[in-house]
Amino acid sequence: MLFRTQPVCLCLFSLLFCLQAPARAAQYRLAGTYHCVTIQAGKQALPCRGLPLVLHRDGTYRLWTELGTYRILGRYLVLSESKKRGPGQFHGRREISFEYYQRGVRHTVIFRREGLSPGWNLA
Repeated sequence: MLFRTQPVCLCLFSLLFCLQAPARAAQYRLAGTYHCVTIQAGKQALPCRGLPLVLHRDGTYRLWTELGTYRILGRYLVLSESKKRGPGQFHGRREISFEYYQRGVRHTVIFRREGLSPGWNLA
């Protein structure tokens, strides 16, 4: 009986490993420091002087006072401890934006990563 289930277990393990590999590769490529550059509240855009978003290669992050883990789902960044912001969205090669509503006003926070090589891409 053990020998009959062994190929099934090996197949499931291989499938899980293959599904996790692209996410880990993206996590490794996207790790770094993203500086807050703009906060837009409604139609008013203001420069941002807040602490940066730091994505670590081990899947943890720090944003202002938040510490948690992150996941990359396609072009979206999901932060485990984010309570008011939705998922971040990658724009181009080096920007992440977060949108949320506060008192009925749409807010957009944009973070930009500096120092990327020209050949870098999200894929």
